[in-house]
Amino acid sequence: MIGRLRVLLRTDSAICLVGGGAVTLFARPVADALDLDRAVGVRFVGLFLVGYAIVLAVLARATPRTVEVAGRLTALADASWLVATIALIGAGAFSFGGDVIMALAAIPVAALGIGKVLALRSSMTHDPIADLTIVSQ
Repeated sequence: MIGRLRVLLRTDSAICLVGGGAVTLFARPVADALDLDRAVGVRFVGLFLVGYAIVLAVLARATPRTVEVAGRLTALADASWLVATIALIGAGAFSFGGDVIMALAAIPVAALGIGKVLALRSSMTHDPIADLTIVSQ
């Protein structure tokens, strides 16, 4: 499980670094594609993703317990990103083309989140007391 989580965290890091870097460098064209008036919010998201990528890379090399906790927390972050994307699309925050871009960008986030949950579930014993013991160690 820890080995799979490390791979998923490194993959997540690489995707966030490349995507965040591209969004930061090309904030104005990305904002235009999403039909947003200002690029500052797009640039902020890009910079956040670059910082998040660095944190993920560090966490991927941490102790097994830290990797497990990071897997849990980042799976929750992935789910939050997906919910926020759906909410923004539903609220009409973007043009139709922007909706498509955002939906496509959410696919790897969802896949990584599902992968983390599956890796974490593989360590569960299906005994609630034993599972709590695993989590608290």
